[in-house]
Amino acid sequence: MAQNCEWTLNVDGSCKSLINKADIGGILQNRRGEWKGGFTANVSPNCATSVEVMAIARGIEWAWEKGVKELEVQTDASEVIKWMADYTSLRGPNRDIIDEIKHNWQRKFTRLEF
Repeated sequence: MAQNCEWTLNVDGSCKSLINKADIGGILQNRRGEWKGGFTANVSPNCATSVEVMAIARGIEWAWEKGVKELEVQTDASEVIKWMADYTSLRGPNRDIIDEIKHNWQRKFTRLEF
């Protein structure tokens, strides 16, 4: 549940390379634990961390569409959390997605934490 923000988004991604499948999903709840909803989506298979980054990006967009303006994002992907804090050495598509989150989405939300 949210510690510092009104809403918490818990996201996760799953990549099964043997069957060429990847899925993302998340749930949104307020600091009292009340659910606002959830989302799931199929995405292009890639490495596990890329799928986790996609889950965060899609989850933030989905929460915005639901009218959320203050959001804490939680994920079990510790490497991705580190990237959200400092991605200066990161290259490739993950950096592009994180750039969009950091530069576009953080401006829209009153508060966006990872």
